[in-house]
Amino acid sequence: MSQNLGGGGDFAWVKLVFTDLSGTARAVQIPGATFDQAISEGVRVDGSALEGRNRLIETDLVLKPDPTTLLPSGQGSGRVICDLFDEEGSPWPLDPRHALRQMVATTSIASGDWEGAAELEWYLLRPDFTPVDGEGYFSYARGEGERLLAKTAEQLLSLNVPLSAAHHEAGPGQYEVNLTGSTPLALADTLMNARTIIADLAYAEGLIATFMARPLNELPGSGMHIHQVVPGEDPTDAMRVEQIIGGVLQHASALCAFGAPTINSYRRLHRGAEAPSHATWAQASRSALVRLSRKSEGFVSIEYRGSDSSANPYLVIAALLAAAETGVIGQAKLPAPLEESVEGVGLAQVETAPTQLPRSLEQAIRELVADDQLIDCFDDRLINRYSEDLMAEVEASQGYVSDWEQQRYLGSR
Repeated sequence: MSQNLGGGGDFAWVKLVFTDLSGTARAVQIPGATFDQAISEGVRVDGSALEGRNRLIETDLVLKPDPTTLLPSGQGSGRVICDLFDEEGSPWPLDPRHALRQMVATTSIASGDWEGAAELEWYLLRPDFTPVDGEGYFSYARGEGERLLAKTAEQLLSLNVPLSAAHHEAGPGQYEVNLTGSTPLALADTLMNARTIIADLAYAEGLIATFMARPLNELPGSGMHIHQVVPGEDPTDAMRVEQIIGGVLQHASALCAFGAPTINSYRRLHRGAEAPSHATWAQASRSALVRLSRKSEGFVSIEYRGSDSSANPYLVIAALLAAAETGVIGQAKLPAPLEESVEGVGLAQVETAPTQLPRSLEQAIRELVADDQLIDCFDDRLINRYSEDLMAEVEASQGYVSDWEQQRYLGSR
């Protein structure tokens, strides 16, 4: 994502942005006049913020801006994505951006003919958590939501963020942007930039842009569908495409720990026609975990639909590359496509029953730590810390009494 639109000295302040394990953007601001010094020497920060939801001890780390990601952020300020290093100058193993860079360096999947794309969905809510409109899929909507979508598209395009489309999604107040990026790292950077820009624009209008997996009852969830565009025409004559899809399906349960990383994520999976419930693939069905479609002459798009909009894009893309690589190395076999939902066709009619995806975050964590082949592609320190962080989220939720429980059980006996 080479978008350097000027030097740091062009801005009064520059926001140094980095991403923690949970996929949350963190930042520290420095004067624009010191930007060049930050590139060469770095800026010291407390690295425990990088550990996500379950912080441990303070660790002094060094932020180093990637100048190719420098963007204006309004009112004379800029923003730039950073990498994390320890005090000796080595990349910090818990840095998700570093994890993705390492995955690209150690796998053959993301070669020169690989191209990434993504569909990012979110809800636009008023302060009382009600949707800004009552429209639906591809509606020709009018009002504050549509105006903000247009403003979002204009700003993304003005910053050279690769945007191919923007439209209303299925739920009331739900929107989507379609993003492209030539490399895995560029795509992940693009997704992080898009999320912060969308949230900032909504905040400025007194609205809430939420990337929560399923923020509202009875309404569709929000996905972050990742496309891997690779050479091929059809699985029947492109063995590499078969093996990539096969690898993703083989590791589908463990991948949920990256693509569906919150308690709320499992309110989206297994719910509705467009949220996957089993490790299946198809060419048309929107309930499949993986969809295969023709992108252009000689290229196909392998779409992973298991991740939601709250996921860390660096880790999701890294995990997909790892799964695809194991599929190619192991010459994974592709099961028959399933164009109907598993619930609709019935398992008895399926030649080989597909694996059911985890129904909870705790189950996904257990699947991850048991998948030696997938986690061996990552640094042990990242996997250990990440799984501990997710389990801390599970444990925190188990002691909480929800509104649903109170309504269902309070005074019922």
